[in-house]
Formats: sequence, C-alpha cells, structure tokens
Amino acid sequence: MPAEDTIYKQMLKAYKSAEQQISLLQESIQECQSLVESLSNLAEQLQCCRCAAADHESVLLLTAYPDLPGRMEVKLVQSMEGILCKLQGKLETLQSARTKLYYQYTHALSSYQKISQEFGVQKATQRTATWPSIVDMLQWLWEIDRQYASICANRQWILDTLSYDRLGEIQALPSRWKLNSSDKNFFQDILAHVSFFMADVAGHS
Repeated sequence: MPAEDTIYKQMLKAYKSAEQQISLLQESIQECQSLVESLSNLAEQLQCCRCAAADHESVLLLTAYPDLPGRMEVKLVQSMEGILCKLQGKLETLQSARTKLYYQYTHALSSYQKISQEFGVQKATQRTATWPSIVDMLQWLWEIDRQYASICANRQWILDTLSYDRLGEIQALPSRWKLNSSDKNFFQDILAHVSFFMADVAGHS
C-alpha cells in the first residue's frame, strides 16, 4: 500500500542515517582518546613544571636558568592549546552529524503525520516478532537523537570548563572522555531491534 511503502522507506532511510552517525560518533570518540591522553600527559608535565618553578631556588639547574620554567610552561600550554583545537574540530564534526540525525527524525515524523489518518492507529502500533511498530521506531529515533545530543553536549562542556588552574581535571580527561558501556549498549540495542525491519524493507526496495 502507498502509505505503508512511504513510511517504511522513510524509516529505513532514517535508520540507515542513524547507523552512519552512530558509527561516526564511536569512531570519533575513540580517535580522540590519543589526543586526550596526550593532553593529560602534558598537563602532568605542566604541573611538574610549576612545582619546580615554585621551588626553583633549591634546584641547581633552575638557579642557573630562573626563566626556564616559564619558557617550558609557554611551550606546554601552546601544545595543549593545539590539542584542544583538534578536539573542538572533532566535536564540531559530531555536531554536524547530530544535525543530520535530527533532520532524519523530524522528516520521518513529518512523513508519518502526513499519512497518519490513512495509515491508521492500529497499523502504527502493530508489532510482529521481527518488526517493531512505527510508533516504536519513531520513539527510538527520538531517543537516539537525544542521547547523541547529550553525549556531544557533555564533551563540549568538558572542553569549555577545562582550566589550566585545575590541571588534575585535565589529567583525568581520558576516563571522562570515552564512551561508557551504557551509551554503547543503548545504541546497539536499538539498532538490533530494527535490524530485521531494515533488511526486509531494503530487500523489497
């Protein structure tokens, strides 16, 4: 039926996009781990540099070169700023991906609303052993978008609140940055629920 074909194809398109954006999210977060680990190491070096500067009179080398800690700190901060710029670039890419995800959700919802009367409530809420209902899939798309946005916002907040006055927080960044298991399972569970639907609809397209 035309109404069914329309909404099923739109759902397939939306979930294909969701798969792509989720994959991008996971790959990007993983790629950033080496950056945040480097940032953490630099923060540790900067902390040591400041401790040495505070006690420089007791260190022969720093007594001979009293401006050395300052020069080292400038270089370390410059390196950290470079990494922070790279992390910000990664986040901006993820924000663009999230925009695509939100567009697919709103487009799927709009497509359903246009044919909802023809489609009917019973069909919209009907499930099978392998296919979720249209209502389920719309709800899950919304939840994927919300979770994706939350993950991006959390990483942006982490970057925005980093301070060279709180180097301990920067040193702890690797554990704060990576995706936790609940985030990974959340996406995997939803995609598993729609896998048969996607294969069936794609096979008949």
